[in-house]
Amino acid sequence: MIELPNELQKVEKELKERRITGDEASNSVFLIRRKLGPPWHWKSWKVARAKVLDTQCKTCGAGAEAILYVQHTFKNPRVQPYLDAADIKLKAMEPVVDWRPGLKKEMYQIRDAAVPEMRDCCPSCKSLSIQYRKGANSWICNSKSGMEYCGHIFNTPARKVALTAAQKRKIRRDKYKA
Repeated sequence: MIELPNELQKVEKELKERRITGDEASNSVFLIRRKLGPPWHWKSWKVARAKVLDTQCKTCGAGAEAILYVQHTFKNPRVQPYLDAADIKLKAMEPVVDWRPGLKKEMYQIRDAAVPEMRDCCPSCKSLSIQYRKGANSWICNSKSGMEYCGHIFNTPARKVALTAAQKRKIRRDKYKA
């Protein structure tokens, strides 16, 4: 561990003894760092670096011809052996049967089995989102197509083939069971 300069040791000691606040300590450290420069320019850093590095790296064996760094404390493992082992394991496994196409066909059969009914709709936009108004004795469309509501007011709704809410719920339940 690198030894801190005396100014920083003093700030640390005063902070631990609660003679200064965190804000005051922060300001002091900022001013000291500005005066002393980055840590790798300190004399204590250079002494600690020389102790750690020596003449060759004890981790990888790089000698005097290599550029030695203090951060070089471990050797990264190679990735290729792990990739090769995973590839061998994958080839040894039996191929997995893809079950999705069969399920997709079953889902289509469930959907197509429901017979839609004739339902009331808006004569203007053919939306099923319509509401009867007793007071006005008319219908209004509540459909929002694009950014605006249809809002079409009419006396007799048009008819359209569509599924009811109960049919949609039944389809959803059957698909979930499948």
